[in-house]
Amino acid sequence: IIPFLNLNSLICRTNISLRNRYCNVGMLSKLTISGILMQYPDAAKVLERYHVDFCCNGQSTLEEVCEVNSDTYFRILRDLHRLQVLSFRKGVADNPADYSPGELCDFIVEKHHGYIKSTLPALLVHAFQVSARFKSRFPELDEIKNCLTGINAEFDHHLMKEEEIIFPRIKQLDQALQEGADPEVNYKMIVDPLKVILKEHDHADETFLKIRKLSNNYTLPLINDKLFELYFKQLKSFEEDLHVHVHLENNILFPKVRQMIAQLKF
Repeated sequence: IIPFLNLNSLICRTNISLRNRYCNVGMLSKLTISGILMQYPDAAKVLERYHVDFCCNGQSTLEEVCEVNSDTYFRILRDLHRLQVLSFRKGVADNPADYSPGELCDFIVEKHHGYIKSTLPALLVHAFQVSARFKSRFPELDEIKNCLTGINAEFDHHLMKEEEIIFPRIKQLDQALQEGADPEVNYKMIVDPLKVILKEHDHADETFLKIRKLSNNYTLPLINDKLFELYFKQLKSFEEDLHVHVHLENNILFPKVRQMIAQLKF
């Protein structure tokens, strides 16, 4: 097995082809996970494939995340290289990291809050139906159902706080900064709720990590049931969207907000 810390230098010493293909993308391994996603939003698909926590662990580097598994590290670099090539061919794409804080709030509400509101009720119904039908054979389904029930209750309150309290204040700050006006907002009324929101994000991430383990990475048992199959697909899609959603807030929006507050204070 190639030692992890020597992998990058080995790639660059082997031959010209490998060096040209991987040395540049190897620089991404020095960036934080959130830094990679800010340059390449589609990298979420790559990181999701290898179960890299990019929403609540975005400040770690790729090297740190893959320190105990050099093979995974190499595969992620390979896939990021392919993504770079595709991004170059497609041209400049819309990147949420370029949005203003106010624009990013609107984007999150429309795309990700809208997704939760449109999918979670049906997902919860399917959780109860599948559990009732199969829990005698697969008792973990009842625990997954209970996890989703808790998430549903938490998200009702979480989305309300963001949409009715935190995001309007962020947009007010953003507008004041753009207009050079004095915002009539108590900064503490933004900073303190953000601390709570971050804890709630961590809890949601931990809950879906538990669901993923209980479902064996959403692996369908050896049964032929369309509803069961649909349910696990929905669970997987929901978790993937949640990761991007939380990443946008934790690693892009909230740092922008802290930067705005620092500017307005001085």
